[in-house]
Amino acid sequence: MTASRPPQRQPMRLGFGGGGMLTGEAAGNTRHTLMRMAAYLRPYRLQLLIVAFFVTISTVLRLFGPMLLGRAIDLYIVTGDIIGLRTLVMQIVAVYVGAAGTSAVQGLIMVVLGQRFVSDIRAGLFSHLQEMSMAFHDRNQVGDLMSRITNDSEAINRTLSNGLIEFTSNILLLGGTFVAMFLLNWQLALAMTVLMPLMLIITGEVTRRSRAAFRTVQHNLGALNAVMEENITGARVVQAFAREKEVYATFHDVNSRYRKAGMTADIITAALGPMFTTMMTITVAVAGLLGGWLAIGGTLEVGVLAAFIIYIM
Repeated sequence: MTASRPPQRQPMRLGFGGGGMLTGEAAGNTRHTLMRMAAYLRPYRLQLLIVAFFVTISTVLRLFGPMLLGRAIDLYIVTGDIIGLRTLVMQIVAVYVGAAGTSAVQGLIMVVLGQRFVSDIRAGLFSHLQEMSMAFHDRNQVGDLMSRITNDSEAINRTLSNGLIEFTSNILLLGGTFVAMFLLNWQLALAMTVLMPLMLIITGEVTRRSRAAFRTVQHNLGALNAVMEENITGARVVQAFAREKEVYATFHDVNSRYRKAGMTADIITAALGPMFTTMMTITVAVAGLLGGWLAIGGTLEVGVLAAFIIYIM
């Protein structure tokens, strides 16, 4: 009886035309997924160009902020020039308000774009399911298919609306920060460059484990939905054959696997914050120690050191 056996997630192909959007084996292929997403994003090229423009403007404004703050310290605070400080503070406020405004606009555009994009994916997947053979529907459980259409597509929406902007912005900000730091003081910048590979290695490893953990969560969520859908819709059959205990055992097993996978993913995510904070603290301490030594020696202005620390943070 199908209601009492654990669901077996079969490799499947869903998508527009014959190519298929989602496959069991391709779920872990990041490059393949990005290429497929790029193809479906092609109708939204204009919106993406507008978002890219606002991301660039926001990043440039964020890079100007620490420089202006450093100038405020060296040119006006140290010398006691209140009038000049007032003017520069107004410029700093304008820069950060502009950065926040452009960030808000790009976020709003991506929210609308993401919802339309995922709506197109759902419609295409649903249409494609209608064309699949009876053998396909016999191999794949309804709950699993529903999970792919709803939960997996929503995960794509979150990635597109938040992750894509954050990734692009961070890449631009990282590159701009290094350029700005080398322009301010090459000795401090070189010290930060030595520390950066270690941070990137640790971050990359944690990100890899996190991605694998959340992929397992999605897999087990599909299995859980399959068990629930099958046995709730088939409750009369289950009761008629007195298979409640077997069905509950199956549900308990799948539910436990989903719970354990969720706990693993959440633990990795929870550890990411403190790990970043620790690495950031060590980097700031090194910058403060070296920068303080240079400032005492008269080869580095206090404002430049302050700008460096802000860039690091």
